[in-house]
Amino acid sequence: MLFDSSLNLALKRRDEQAFEKLFLLMFGPLCGFAFSITGARQASECVVQDVFLNLWESCQSITPDTNIRAWLYRSVRNRSIDRLRAAEIRDRHAEELARHLYENEHGEYTGEEAMAEEKALIEKVNREVMRLPEPVQETYLLHRRDGLTYAEIAEVLGLPQKTVESRMSKALKLLRERVAGAERTEKKKK
Repeated sequence: MLFDSSLNLALKRRDEQAFEKLFLLMFGPLCGFAFSITGARQASECVVQDVFLNLWESCQSITPDTNIRAWLYRSVRNRSIDRLRAAEIRDRHAEELARHLYENEHGEYTGEEAMAEEKALIEKVNREVMRLPEPVQETYLLHRRDGLTYAEIAEVLGLPQKTVESRMSKALKLLRERVAGAERTEKKKK
C-alpha cells in the first residue's frame, strides 16, 4: 500500500491509520533530510511536522497519480529553505536595527568593540521582539523576518492595512524604548 494509488486514496479519505503509518515511516528520513539543509535538529523536526500537518489539511486535493514521497521531500526542502531565509532576513534586520541604534548613540560604527556591542545589541533586539504583544510580534515578524509588505500582511491576517501599519509603528516604538532602556540600565551599572 505504501507509495501507490491506494495510499493516495486512503489519504484522500482522511484515513488516520494510513496517515499514521506514513508519518512513522517517513518522519525520521525527512528529519534527516531537513537537518542536512537547516543544520538544526529542532528546526528540522518542526519543518517535518509542519509538512505533515499541511499534507493532512490538504489531503482532499491528492490525486491517484500524486507521488506522495516526492511531494513530502519537495515540501520539506522548500520549507527548510524558507526557514533559513526567514532566519537570515530576521538576523539581517536585527543587525540593521542594532547598527542604527549604535550609530545614533555612539557615532561611527567601527572596530572590534563596536562589533561586540552590536552583537549584544542584536541579542537584546531579538529578545525584545519575542516580548512584544503577540499580534504586534506576528506583524513585525511577517514584515521583518518574512519580508512581506504591509498590504500582503493585511491580506494574510485579514486586517485593514492601517491596522498593520499601526502594529508596525507600535513594534518599532516599543523596541526603541526597550532597547534604549536596557542600555541605559547597563550604563548605570558600570
